Amino acid sequence: HGGTDTQTVLRDVAETVFVAATGGTDHSGDAIETVLQYAIDAVPASMTTHASGLKHSWIVEFQDDSTYSDTPPAQTTVLGFIESKQTDAEHRLTLRAQAGRHPVIAAPILDIQSGITIRNDYVTIQGFDIVDINNTALSVAYSTGTNIIGNRILVSDIANTQFNMEYGAIVLTSATDTLIANNIV
Repeated sequence: HGGTDTQTVLRDVAETVFVAATGGTDHSGDAIETVLQYAIDAVPASMTTHASGLKHSWIVEFQDDSTYSDTPPAQTTVLGFIESKQTDAEHRLTLRAQAGRHPVIAAPILDIQSGITIRNDYVTIQGFDIVDINNTALSVAYSTGTNIIGNRILVSDIANTQFNMEYGAIVLTSATDTLIANNIV
């Protein structure tokens, strides 16, 4: 038996959904998303397995300094809502700004209660300016392994918001193993 057994080693990969206010196509010809929630929705429900057998992490990368103030779908008061994605510690969903960019998440109407709400394990939010949200800029609920890194949370008219002790800039509800680092509030 002079031969050796070979093993196919499948390495983990990251897929990227690009976001830019101007739209267009990315380097592979895929459409660039222009709306925050559509970009989140473009990520498949399961990131822990893929038809090819590869495991995937997903990155939603904002490529410009534009303001994203999408009108949310009916019946919601959240600009970006992340839930029901199958993730684990090695296969996370990351929403981030491209290096050197500062995309802005802003409320188009006063009724927006949260800039980004996370009800999903292993999500990273990195590099955003979140401005003029009525109640909470970032809400993390019933989640494990969330990272909130390098965001700036700004309120131009604190007197006319509920952004106070009742709510707050970053609110955690039943969240475990959460990293909050280098944010400016």
